[in-house]
Amino acid sequence: MFRKPSVSSLRLQRGAALAVAVFIIVVMSLIGTAMVRILGDSSSATVSEVYGARAQAAARTGAELFLVDLFPHDAPVNSSLCTDRTPDPPAQARAEQVFSINGLTNCSTTVYCDKAVLSSPYSGVHFRIVAEGNCEVGDMTYSKEIMLEASDGVY
Repeated sequence: MFRKPSVSSLRLQRGAALAVAVFIIVVMSLIGTAMVRILGDSSSATVSEVYGARAQAAARTGAELFLVDLFPHDAPVNSSLCTDRTPDPPAQARAEQVFSINGLTNCSTTVYCDKAVLSSPYSGVHFRIVAEGNCEVGDMTYSKEIMLEASDGVY
């Protein structure tokens, strides 16, 4: 059996719906703000991954171009491209390249190289090549570095 609520009980409940509505609006606003922030962070992480991969491709391309000059197809090794080995990584740039091809636009590479003559029982020259790729986007610079080792001798 249903009873009709009294007028005094209705007066006590006045405004309860408003408090619930304000609470729901505040909670939904906080959830919406969090979602926008998560999507923005995800977007910037994707951009960083893409330009990091481009910087690595620039470093690898620069190193491979340098290897072509160091080990020419129909000529002896051009070891004059590299300085003598020191305990520290090579500090003097031996080759620089700025790319303007699709995918590497605004990217460049700097290659460093040093060499050491191998001692007995090994023969030849050991080369250490460090290539640093950089890609600039607005005020950000993405950088990757790779190191290769090569030898013209026999181990």
